Amino acid sequence: MRSKLPFIAVVLFSLILITQCKTKEGPKVLPTVSTKEISEITDSSATLKCNTADEGSSELETVGVCWATFTGPTRLDSHRVSGPVKGDYEFEAGHLKNNTTYYVRAFATNKEGVTFGNELTFKTKPGWVYVTPLDNPYVTSIITINTTVLLGTASGIYRSDGATAGWVASNSGLGNLKIKCLARAGGDIYAGTEGGVFLSANAGGSWASVNNTLGSVNVNALAAEGETVCAGTTNGVYITTNRGVNWNKAVNYQGAPDVSMAAVLGTRMYAGSKTAREIYMSDNYGQSWTKMTKDFANEAPTAIMAYPPQLVVATESGLYYSNDQGNTLEKVPGFNSPLYSVSFTDNALFAGGEAKMESLYFSNDHGTTFTLTENPGNTTNYVTGLARTGTTLFAVSGNKVYKMKW
Repeated sequence: MRSKLPFIAVVLFSLILITQCKTKEGPKVLPTVSTKEISEITDSSATLKCNTADEGSSELETVGVCWATFTGPTRLDSHRVSGPVKGDYEFEAGHLKNNTTYYVRAFATNKEGVTFGNELTFKTKPGWVYVTPLDNPYVTSIITINTTVLLGTASGIYRSDGATAGWVASNSGLGNLKIKCLARAGGDIYAGTEGGVFLSANAGGSWASVNNTLGSVNVNALAAEGETVCAGTTNGVYITTNRGVNWNKAVNYQGAPDVSMAAVLGTRMYAGSKTAREIYMSDNYGQSWTKMTKDFANEAPTAIMAYPPQLVVATESGLYYSNDQGNTLEKVPGFNSPLYSVSFTDNALFAGGEAKMESLYFSNDHGTTFTLTENPGNTTNYVTGLARTGTTLFAVSGNKVYKMKW
């Protein structure tokens, strides 16, 4: 009888070989993924760019990115995911909190599991906060003096003694006249109204009429420097050199009588009309005027402001600046959006325009470079007023007021 031992030995040897083959499969490797860059950061969103360099020991299943307000975010936190993508990919993180630090990690999965990339961090922009007074007035203009913010409205002045304080009506000596414009010279604030000019020497706490020889004209624009004030009205240009004690009409002003903008820079005055598309300047307190050589026929000027030592002109197609008091104008390159307001505070120039064009610009180097930031309010409105006190920037858009930390 033949022994079964050789057969049993062969079977055992085969089983050993099969087991060894299974245990000699390659190592299980997770995908290789990295968090590359965070861009297009706003007050509520950011673009998160990632990369999958290697799928690992099995086919790539998913890629994604996760984020949180603390370090080490996982897929249990806010995340975006898609099917397998080798190489670069990106997602938009939305519904973020403004002025908040976020931590971001890319991730990828294969059948072996999930792996996370390196961690990056970013901070959302501060964002705009709605701060219109509770009785919801129609805001026409804004100005700051030290830490005080003044709003011109369709029914008088509102005042706040700090960036976070509430608003109070401040119409003593003024009444409920519609405010058309505000201007500041040192500690004086001038309010142009539908009934003339009013002066406050106590940061808007009280007002006094300075309409002697001016009358109750409709004042559209004001510019002041020292005791000199230039008023653009519906009846031409008026000038005072003694804080409104006496006004003189610029009888030789050749421009359109409905003056909508004014500026004072050193010894030179400027006045212009958006509808007439022209700006004039005077070197002798309004006795004679010369039309600015820049042709605004195809781009109506909307605002003019002294930004010492420069003059700045906003138009419906961008921003111009002059280093020679307006004799020549140069356009700021790269910015062709309609602009409707300019403001100079704390060595920074702000220019605001059509919100849907995202055209709120600022410059800290006298117009050499400009930076774009997010617009406040409804994107169909215009930014028509800008002012800053300390680290808080205020903007009027759609006749409402917004603020943001700057």
